[in-house]
Amino acid sequence: MLWVIAYDIPCDRRRGRIAAILQNHGARVQYSVFECHLTAWQSRQLELELLAVLEPDEDSLCWYPQCRWCAEQREARGTAVLTQDLGYMLL
Repeated sequence: MLWVIAYDIPCDRRRGRIAAILQNHGARVQYSVFECHLTAWQSRQLELELLAVLEPDEDSLCWYPQCRWCAEQREARGTAVLTQDLGYMLL
């Protein structure tokens, strides 16, 4: 499933850690917005990683699920690039 994940984190150190975690799981499409193609297990693991860094009283983190139809209807303009689910292979 495609997830759009956005954050607003005032602390530079935490913001950097959150961005690094998200870069390991998806593609940055805006400064604080990522698109991540994740299985249910991967999304749960990502959530646990992010919550370990997040400061709930100061930080904002939003997850937006995109159904298959919604994901297929995405559009990009200018220099924006839409992400693709390349799948994965277990070795």
